[in-house]
Amino acid sequence: MSISLLRSCLVCILAGVVVCATARFGASPASAEVPVDTLYYNGVIYTMTETPREAANADAPRTVEAVAARGGRILFTGTAEEARKRGYFRTARRVVDLKGKSMLPGFVDGHGHFPEQGQYDLYEINLNSFPLGAMSSIEDYQRVLGARCAAVRPGEWVIGWGYDDSSITDRRHPTREDIDAVCPDNPVYLRHISGHMGVANSQALEQAGITPANPEKLHTEGVVRDTQGRAAGLLMETRAMGLVTSLPDFPVPDPLKSLARASHVYAAAGVTTADQGASMLSAHLPLFRNGLARKALPLRVVLHPLAVYELVSPGGGVIDAAGWMNRAALGWRDAASRSSSEGDELRFSDASGAVKSGEDITRLPVRIYGMDARGEVRLEGEVPIPGELPSGMLFLGAWKLLFDGSPQGYTAWLKAPGYYDWGTYTAADSFDGAPFFNGARGTLNISPAGLERLLALYHRAGQSTETHVNGNASAEAWIAAMEKAVSAAPDVADTRHTAIHAQMLELQHIQRMTGNYGAVETDACLYTGLEGAFGGGSPDPDAAGAADIEELAGLMKKQHLFSSYFIDHVYFWGDRHRNIFMGPGRANNMSPVGWSIYYDQPYGFHSDTFVTPIHPLRSVQTAVTRLSAPTPLSGGGTLISGTGRDIRATVELPARDPAQTERPEMGVFPDYDQRINALQALLGVTRLPAWQNKLDDRIGSLREGLAADFVILEEDPLRVAREDPQRLASIRVMATVVGDRPVYGFLPGASMLAGVPSPSYVGNEDTEITLLSVSAAPDSGMALQGGERLLGAYVLRVESRGGGDAVFQMDMLGNGCPVNALRLYRRIGEKVEPFVYAEKGPLRSGMFRAASLREPARALTPDEMLREDAPYIVFFAPGGERNRTGESSAEIAAEVLLTTTGSLPGNGGTTPGA
Repeated sequence: MSISLLRSCLVCILAGVVVCATARFGASPASAEVPVDTLYYNGVIYTMTETPREAANADAPRTVEAVAARGGRILFTGTAEEARKRGYFRTARRVVDLKGKSMLPGFVDGHGHFPEQGQYDLYEINLNSFPLGAMSSIEDYQRVLGARCAAVRPGEWVIGWGYDDSSITDRRHPTREDIDAVCPDNPVYLRHISGHMGVANSQALEQAGITPANPEKLHTEGVVRDTQGRAAGLLMETRAMGLVTSLPDFPVPDPLKSLARASHVYAAAGVTTADQGASMLSAHLPLFRNGLARKALPLRVVLHPLAVYELVSPGGGVIDAAGWMNRAALGWRDAASRSSSEGDELRFSDASGAVKSGEDITRLPVRIYGMDARGEVRLEGEVPIPGELPSGMLFLGAWKLLFDGSPQGYTAWLKAPGYYDWGTYTAADSFDGAPFFNGARGTLNISPAGLERLLALYHRAGQSTETHVNGNASAEAWIAAMEKAVSAAPDVADTRHTAIHAQMLELQHIQRMTGNYGAVETDACLYTGLEGAFGGGSPDPDAAGAADIEELAGLMKKQHLFSSYFIDHVYFWGDRHRNIFMGPGRANNMSPVGWSIYYDQPYGFHSDTFVTPIHPLRSVQTAVTRLSAPTPLSGGGTLISGTGRDIRATVELPARDPAQTERPEMGVFPDYDQRINALQALLGVTRLPAWQNKLDDRIGSLREGLAADFVILEEDPLRVAREDPQRLASIRVMATVVGDRPVYGFLPGASMLAGVPSPSYVGNEDTEITLLSVSAAPDSGMALQGGERLLGAYVLRVESRGGGDAVFQMDMLGNGCPVNALRLYRRIGEKVEPFVYAEKGPLRSGMFRAASLREPARALTPDEMLREDAPYIVFFAPGGERNRTGESSAEIAAEVLLTTTGSLPGNGGTTPGA
């Protein structure tokens, strides 16, 4: 066999491909046929090219029999017969037999905070409640916090994430005293699961200066005070939280490891395009570019620059800490003299020549500016572009505006009568007085006037925006501001401005977003607090600056306004929204994707990760079933939806918790079935979020010319939806492919079921590793011992900097056998040695351990069972021959081989000989 042919077959083995086509069929005349890199066939291949209305018939999806890729892009989709006629089966370097499994476009995250999940997984304490974690009380928080504080040095920061006051039996936030009782000598900060608040203990509050000695900070909006006027510990929304999280010594863990961990988790969920929904370009672009260069980022990422992010400055007052710098970085020109959204003008407000949404910024030169105390702007440098970066990996998304807060934190902005259960709040806590209600007074991140100014600025420039709107009052203010913006710049079209989360959009909001003004009934369905063109209770185009309602309707329609629904809220918080926050009438219509489909409005779904784990198939299941999850406080399984099929159907339900009112307060609510079918739901995690970000000509569907980004599922999601839709979220992701390159999992029929090793994101505290090369060694000279079966064999060559042992990791599938059936060997020179399983302590040369993908920092015990086909990670320190290349660096070469004395993993029944 020739050297070039051997190399081609080695690539096949690395990708887990069964057939090496060139070797089997031989070469064909190059002049007769166009060669391709990979041909995928013999599966259920969904193209996701339908519109939502076309997808109304889930029994007639668009499918193809074969997909051919070349140069990372799709070259062909069609029948297997046509692929054979074109010679693709004969000339493809790799042929992937899907063995009946399902292949779709890779999932596109509609909104999230990539890669923060990686940081939380590796460095912070998980305080989530079931079904996301194990916490059920403040006592549980204290137990794990106390253990961590006892294990670290006095004065060292301790951070927890994911606590949820509405999911624990105490039904309250922890206080500074609760934390002080177990962590008296450490500053502690706990992130609420919503991301819109946190709790600090006394040491953290004192370091931030939130004390009676600093009344300006103590009285910052969102700082909750106790009955004695001291900070109680709870900090709500950006200005208050920023007092602690912007401290110079607030922990910033290893960003590259966090990025690698997040990439691993996202890829395991089938995501090929991640979303950074609140970007500071001077921080995120260098991180992602470095990640691409260091092979820690295999995914595409859409970055949404913060349009404004207001914090309390060290010298007092409120400053924009992000918006103007992001605009300057992207080529906006400075035409003003102020930097607050409330000022007369905004810095860097001239967008002529600026980068726009959807553009590739992977290698875009980006400048970083600073501003001194006098408001003078200075150039501080450029975002570096390391080495040769691939194009088409980092994209500019819409500009992000954070408006209101979180419904489960009482900081979302609601219309009267406010929250269903007011809790400890009273009518005096109404935001800016009736008819609006916000339990945490004054915690809007942008005022309505500020929102109006910012939307006008970005819309006038033809720039896309996405605005965080949770409550129906914030949605009303957003719609009203949007009407004014489009009327003031009537020539601007197709902005695809987006409502992010959009949980309490009313029917009339969607009617206005789609230009269906004639359908709006202003006196229906608890429509209080109307603003903009309906502020007077009847159509008033003058209020929006339009000549007439027909003109306004046309201007709104041609924007193609988008709703990105946080549909997972229905699952994780559905019962609490019905019983505490929204009440049954509004909860049944939360994330109203049914209305969007009725009015042909584009929509998408997101997990808002870190808030909930990245899990597009969970979003699909929730959109189809709208059933709530079990929690420590409820059994779940509640239908969170109306049931009517008439868009005008209504039902009378309590608008306030009857236990809190002297007499029943009833309301009239829409009674519409918001459930959709699985094909429409799958569009919401593929084609439609790509369209939202103006990337539908590059990703999101299986069409010629688009990126070869795929997710391969063990089961057909449309068949599962027909038979048992409650299993949709449980469908296993077999493999994730980006640019025709597998980045996670094992393709159907793979013969090697241990993944390609990479530098570990657990450990390596004192060591920096650069992977120079890795190659599969299926014919390793290391002989298998009696009863052993090969999982994987690789030859590594790395550069190690620092004094510690270099630690690596590789994926593997469970095989239904105990951990102690695993065997790991290394060959250094001519010597073959077994690794030693080390359940505890740091990994040293010649040690290994296994962990689940979900909990990488917890080593499995030797007798724990590896669930069949479940994802696991093997961590190991190979040692190896060291060739010193510098004072603190060395090049290391090693060969490793992983085996099991049990059976081979089945990989969905496709493993040869299993």
